[in-house]
Amino acid sequence: MLDYHSLVAPNRKISRPPPVGPNYLNAVDVPRVAKKLESARAYWTRDCWLHIGQMAKTIVIGDIHGCYEELRSLLKKANFGRDDRVVAVGDLTVKGPKNREVLALFAGDSRFSSVMGNQDLALVKHWQDSASPLKPQQDLAFTELEKNDDSYLRYLSSLPFYLDLGSHVVVHAGLRPGVPLEKQTPEDLTELRTLGEDRTSRKGKPWYEEYAGPKFALFGHWPTSPVRRGKYALGLDTGCVYGYELTAYVLETREVISVPAEAAYAILNSSQ
Repeated sequence: MLDYHSLVAPNRKISRPPPVGPNYLNAVDVPRVAKKLESARAYWTRDCWLHIGQMAKTIVIGDIHGCYEELRSLLKKANFGRDDRVVAVGDLTVKGPKNREVLALFAGDSRFSSVMGNQDLALVKHWQDSASPLKPQQDLAFTELEKNDDSYLRYLSSLPFYLDLGSHVVVHAGLRPGVPLEKQTPEDLTELRTLGEDRTSRKGKPWYEEYAGPKFALFGHWPTSPVRRGKYALGLDTGCVYGYELTAYVLETREVISVPAEAAYAILNSSQ
């Protein structure tokens, strides 16, 4: 499991000034006490207020695909704190080396949430109906996750197809422009790339170039580096599992943060 204490700022020992009053001030070096008071004030306004500000962060993370070590590195770089929130764009699993570790973190900590990705959905469908086919890498992940019990697959089955964060919405793949959020189809939410007849095609008009809100969309599914950008959308899949980067977006600061992959765990091809 993730060592949360290693991801937050360590406690600092503060040299506090002694209690002061009229009689005490007559007996001590007033400039020295004033300097200590100013030092303490500077600590609380600079360091502690910074830490308090970090408590409200919402960190949205691109496709993880079982890249647990890179996830740990990204959370550390983002100064992930005890009261922060992490939201993933889906595809928590498949292709990477540590699917169980990623799901243990998300399933075991209420600060972590995710939407359903197309890879996650394939595993869930097979779990619910063994006749539902799996690709080779999905089959490997399924075998890993079903070992001992079905708790990880049960967690994946609970994931929603979108998460409404108020001014932002998180989806795995895309949103059909002009269609209300509640009427978007699971197929579009997990597979949409372009607006032609084949939603999975890379050829044609990308959906995010036509999408005009009203909510700002954060999505994954379509790996590229740097991130994909539309006027009302940001794509966070930067191909970590293929040896590139794992990327996050912090809602409150609008900061894009990335860490490099430790290895290429899968080969990117035209069907990805």
